Amino acid sequence: MTENIKTISLAFGYGISELSIPEKNMSSIILPSESEIKEDPFSLVKKALENPIKSERLSEIVNPDSKVAIIVSDVTRPTPTEKILPPLLEELYLGGAKDENITIIFALGL
Repeated sequence: MTENIKTISLAFGYGISELSIPEKNMSSIILPSESEIKEDPFSLVKKALENPIKSERLSEIVNPDSKVAIIVSDVTRPTPTEKILPPLLEELYLGGAKDENITIIFALGL
C-alpha cells in the first residue's frame, strides 16, 4: 500500500524549502486572504502620518537637533519598507530632522 504524500513549498531565508508530509497527517492548509485595499500603500502611509491617533504629528515632535532611530525589518519579513520609509522620512524632514541625525536599523525577526 502506497502512502499519499503532499509536498508544500515554504519561503525560507532567501529561497524555498519543500516539505513532504503524509496526507493522513494533514487536516488543512490555511492561506492568507487577498488584500482588499484599493488605495496605494504610499498614500495610506502618508495619510496615517498626517493624521496620527492621540498624538502630535512626527513633524511637530522632531526638530533640527532631534536624534531619530528608525527600526525596519530585514528581508526575511514581508514588510514593505520601500513604501513606508519615504513618507516617514518626508514627515521627519518637514519637522526639520537632518539626515546626519537619522539612523536606520535593519533588525532581524521583527
